[in-house]
Amino acid sequence: MNGKYIKIKMGIANSYLIKGNSGYILVDTGVEGSFEKLIAKMKEASIKYSDIKLIIITHVHYDHVGNLQIIKKKTQAPVLVHIREAELLKKGESYLPGGNTLLGSLGIKIMGLLKGKQNSFKPVKPDIEIRDYYDIRGFGFEGEVIHTPGHSAGSICLIIENRHCFVGDTMFSYVPFTINPPFADDAQKLYKSWEKIAKSDCQIFYPGHGYIFHRQKLINNLNRKRN
Repeated sequence: MNGKYIKIKMGIANSYLIKGNSGYILVDTGVEGSFEKLIAKMKEASIKYSDIKLIIITHVHYDHVGNLQIIKKKTQAPVLVHIREAELLKKGESYLPGGNTLLGSLGIKIMGLLKGKQNSFKPVKPDIEIRDYYDIRGFGFEGEVIHTPGHSAGSICLIIENRHCFVGDTMFSYVPFTINPPFADDAQKLYKSWEKIAKSDCQIFYPGHGYIFHRQKLINNLNRKRN
């Protein structure tokens, strides 16, 4: 990861710091208790709290919003989320999506036993609630946020310079052959969101879980779905 796109492993999920003309965007905030990992990465890159100009939440699941309250307090940066999940963020509530694979279905059953612990977090009032599209040039970045439902109703992706796509859990990348997340509310909407993203010129993809990958992996998965 170069100095412009910094990946931080925060518990089981990835967060990202993205450098712009006058500061940084933070994408997602990891599992509660992993805040020190963000601090360490910021110190390493000489990033101050005030350098973070916007916090984007790709979706309101506990492993992506666990440190949001403390990060917002430290940075005073506005928080952006999709309107479909804004109330969850305000209440500090998450929910269990449906299983999208056999392994995912098993995982959902296990997590159901831990529902109270796994699905709660410290509530945060969002500052920006988007619908289908949001231009972030006002924050000093050439980019936009688009609605990509499927994994959850309010899942969003951030596209920077029409080349770099931060996909949250719309795509996973733990293994070489698939980007299919093990959990999804609506599999058909998820695949339509893949198609929507593929219409862009994005070449590099930054998932909430797993490793960074290139466009061909998305195309290969779409071709398998089409066939």
